[in-house]
Amino acid sequence: MVSTSLIFSRFILTPKWRNSGTTPTKQMTISLQWTRTTSDEPLQFPVSYIKEPTSQVHTQSLFIGPQSITLSQTINIPLGDNVVGTTLDLFKCGNEKIFIWGKVEYEDVFGKKHVSESCYYLQFIINSIYEPILINYIQSGSQNSYREIG
Repeated sequence: MVSTSLIFSRFILTPKWRNSGTTPTKQMTISLQWTRTTSDEPLQFPVSYIKEPTSQVHTQSLFIGPQSITLSQTINIPLGDNVVGTTLDLFKCGNEKIFIWGKVEYEDVFGKKHVSESCYYLQFIINSIYEPILINYIQSGSQNSYREIG
């Protein structure tokens, strides 16, 4: 049996964004939020998107050139205080999940507005305490979408 009784006080994630188009984004705004839950149910949508940053809400304006990749600000997800922390057993067994959802709004160079929404939960794969911990981002819910506005 593999021991996963490592104790962590936080996860730090840095989202990566890609513009697969041939023109740059204009007025791109990203809003990312996260939550921990013990529920087996996916998050209930629609959710509200909070525009002001908090410890669980990250908003940022970005510019991404055509065919480019950029990183946005890091997301710091506390798992407990620095003394107690949380063992990965809770996540590996599926007792707890971390959901990350967000909304990206931007305008293309032709003046069309675009919105993309997504929700993922983190799946932890732990083979040994001596190997890297793999984290998969699994798409969740029916709100994953892209649309043009106006």
